[in-house]
Amino acid sequence: RGLLQSNPKIGLQVFTSQYDRSETAVDPSAHPISPLEVVAFLKTIVVEADEETLASDEGSIPFHNGTALAATFLTSALGVDKPTTLTHAFGKNNPDLAANHDQLCFLLLEGLIGSTASDGNDSALSKSYRQSLHKFLSWPNALYNANSMKEYFPATFKHEHALLLGKLGLHKEALEILYRDLQDMDLAVGYCDNLYRTQKERERLEG
Repeated sequence: RGLLQSNPKIGLQVFTSQYDRSETAVDPSAHPISPLEVVAFLKTIVVEADEETLASDEGSIPFHNGTALAATFLTSALGVDKPTTLTHAFGKNNPDLAANHDQLCFLLLEGLIGSTASDGNDSALSKSYRQSLHKFLSWPNALYNANSMKEYFPATFKHEHALLLGKLGLHKEALEILYRDLQDMDLAVGYCDNLYRTQKERERLEG
C-alpha cells in the first residue's frame, strides 16, 4: 500500500506485470485472485505522490487517485491495448469476464464525470479519461452490456451514447448523433472507417 501511495506507477506494476509480459490478451478471470478484488483494493488507495511521479505514459490516465489506478490495472488485465482477435480465445459467454468489462466501463465513466468541469468543459484529466473510455467503448473485444450501460451515461455525453448504440448494432442511430446532433463530419467518417476495419478483420479471421 505504501508504494502505491508514494510511487503509484511502480506500485501498480506488481499487479500488471503478469499481463504486460504477455503479447496477447489473457483471461483475467482465470487468475487465482479475482481482478475485481484487486480493483476494490486499488480504489482505496490515497495517492500522495508529487506531480512528476503521478505522470503516466503519454495518452494514459495520470495516477492521481485509486480510481485511476483501478482503471489502469483493469485495462492491462483485459488486454485493451493488446493485439487480440475479435473474439477472445476464452470466449464471449463468460459472465465473470463480462463483469470485469462492465467494471472498467464504470471506472472510466466515474473518472470522466468526476474530472469534468462544472461548465461541462473537459480538463486535461477528463480528456485522458474520455480518450480511454472512447477506446474501450469502441474496442471490438469489449464485452460490456451496452444496453444496461446507457442509463448510467449523462444525456449530455452524446458521443459516448453514439458508441454505445454502435455496440448494439444501431449504426444508423449512432451516426445520426455524430452527424446531426454533434454536427461533426470527422467523427461520423471516423466511425464508419472503424466499422469498416472491424468488419474486414472479422471476415479475415472467420475466413
